[in-house]
Amino acid sequence: MPGIIILSYGRSGSVLLAHNVGRNVGSLPTYAKDDFFSSQYDSPVIHSHLMLSVNNFAGYQIIFNLRADPSQTVLSFMIANHYKQYHKFKDQELLSQEPFYADPVKIKHCCQRLIAWHNYYANQLTVNDMVVVYEQMISILTTSVYDPIYPDKDKILLNYSEAKKICNQYQDQMLDSIDLKMLLDTREKSFIYYNNGVVEV
Repeated sequence: MPGIIILSYGRSGSVLLAHNVGRNVGSLPTYAKDDFFSSQYDSPVIHSHLMLSVNNFAGYQIIFNLRADPSQTVLSFMIANHYKQYHKFKDQELLSQEPFYADPVKIKHCCQRLIAWHNYYANQLTVNDMVVVYEQMISILTTSVYDPIYPDKDKILLNYSEAKKICNQYQDQMLDSIDLKMLLDTREKSFIYYNNGVVEV
């Protein structure tokens, strides 16, 4: 079985996916950042948000992870970055989350970065790569480690309606980018690694 690298812009369940993949192959995932790929590595499961040439991933099965609704990714980013809290363990008690006003400029920048990230990898995607969609994955994968952290975004963002409106202005571009050239056009199904195999969902 080849090594597996999970690539994600973020806020799309990639940690949950990496945890499940690692559990099923008997290896904790390695989170790759900065200069990780400039040195030798032999991790069976790698998880990264970096924008890199796929030439770095020779011998690895590439799995792209994303949300079908990119607006939810953007809103989750705004909240997680504000609180500096990105994941919740099942036995973890979170501090009280004070609602806040999200900066419209930062929302726009987040939308633009999401578009750039997915367009970057869309130009390198091959027929051998896999795509895991959060909305499909979440009903299949189980975890004894993580809980959803920000399910009620409308109660956290004081300007939730404005934030959604800004996201909607970029929605077509974001949807075009997460299509990854193949996800919606030429693939009728997505795939996930599960129980040491590939399961269609």
